[in-house]
Amino acid sequence: MALNTQSLARMGSIPFAAGDGKSLYFYATGDTVANLLAANYFNGATKMLNKGDVILAACVLNGTPTTTHLVVTSAKGAAVVTVAAAIFA
Repeated sequence: MALNTQSLARMGSIPFAAGDGKSLYFYATGDTVANLLAANYFNGATKMLNKGDVILAACVLNGTPTTTHLVVTSAKGAAVVTVAAAIFA
């Protein structure tokens, strides 16, 4: 499936370093976690997202509703938007 930018909402942001704020987004979709992690899924949001932003996504895993945390690894100025699953240590 494809990204629905109407379902991607910026919840807030904080300054991180000089001129480099980070934002938290919420995204709700019927797509799977694998869809969200696939190359080019978030390309429609290239003007919204910045490297280091976090996306809390309500999605589907094996047919069951779930949530996942994503970190934007490439965005503005890039040809494609890429994300990775967040790792909690």
